Amino acid sequence: MGRYSGEHDQPFGYDFGASRGAGGQFASEDPDYVAVPVKFNGKTWKKVGFRLKGNSSLSSIWGSGNYKFPCRLNVDKLEDTYPAIKNQRIYRFQELSFAPGWSDASLIREKATADIMYSGVYTMVEVIDDTMVKDQFGEDDGNIYKPESTFQSFVESEFEKKNNKSSTFTDVQTMATQLNSSLRAHLRTFNTTIFNTTTLGAMFDRYTALISPFVVGANGDQVGYTHTSAAQFTAALPTLKPHLANRKSLVTSYVP
Repeated sequence: MGRYSGEHDQPFGYDFGASRGAGGQFASEDPDYVAVPVKFNGKTWKKVGFRLKGNSSLSSIWGSGNYKFPCRLNVDKLEDTYPAIKNQRIYRFQELSFAPGWSDASLIREKATADIMYSGVYTMVEVIDDTMVKDQFGEDDGNIYKPESTFQSFVESEFEKKNNKSSTFTDVQTMATQLNSSLRAHLRTFNTTIFNTTTLGAMFDRYTALISPFVVGANGDQVGYTHTSAAQFTAALPTLKPHLANRKSLVTSYVP
């Protein structure tokens, strides 16, 4: 995908409500998808649906005068308009979400967190709606939530339901209750089997080396399209490792 260029204040056909770098408000509804070409590994996908995403992060990025926005791709979203792309996929993915590393100078926190918890430079994840749920769980009739919760207790207003609007919240309420009732046991296992600072520190080193050429190298992020700098990126890893050790110490004190 190419970078946006130009001085007008409607990048990607979206009215941001203010001059770049001067703040501005965003509509509460999701922006429309527009057709863009996507190029990767020598391949090209045409008429891919593209839109910006995010609320506070998007507003903050725009207000700071930066063009590295969070965004989403829906590969066959526009198939009704362009029948030739019907059921088009990017390596079997229908929807992808791109996080630009806003407020993370290391650009590895989100990827590292996913690895720890579940097994540019953008962090790319498959959008859970539609095909991902069916592919992973064999059915797609369950509830999908976008929570703003610490999961310490169940508060209905903290769980935005993305589908099945008329159904109850019994499933997530039960999950929150069970999560807290067995939290210490899970944390103790996690702390002794996965949360190893030496192993995770080596993983951080690998990820940093992997993305360095695309952050600070000859083909790295450009001014106005990045949320870090060479100095910030270099300093981020030595800061992240002590943070990891501190989190380890806190967990250990909670579940000795």
